[in-house]
Amino acid sequence: EPHLPWQEVPFFQGCGELFLREVAARSWMEEFNAGEVVVREGMSFSSLLLVRRGVLEVSSAGQTVRTLGEGGQLGEAQLLGLRSRIQEGVRAKTNVAVRVLSRQAFTQALSTHPYEKSLLQRRLVDRKLEHIGRRPCPEKKRLQ
Repeated sequence: EPHLPWQEVPFFQGCGELFLREVAARSWMEEFNAGEVVVREGMSFSSLLLVRRGVLEVSSAGQTVRTLGEGGQLGEAQLLGLRSRIQEGVRAKTNVAVRVLSRQAFTQALSTHPYEKSLLQRRLVDRKLEHIGRRPCPEKKRLQ
């Protein structure tokens, strides 16, 4: 396990080593056997998962939509508080090890790192704007 596994996550690009070390210290490893459910579709979920070993299968309405191998991640919207539930189901396609960062641990790490808090808050605003931009505007719907 690399000392700073979160530095591979695009959302954390530009963050300092001390912050990444704290995030690593506040996160933990979980292992799942092939076929085991990792996250049920629609469940309350507020963590970011980073695949360290193996393959996860992501599904929606019972249909596989993608797989995530080593370095793959899931849950950024939940970590950032954009969504409180996961909209896809996740199961281990092979034996899997994932690193988990909870929203609470992420918030605690940000509280002592003002540079990263500012940097990631700007990214959060960008994500929120992207998220809102994907939703159809009710007024436009009525006009069509």
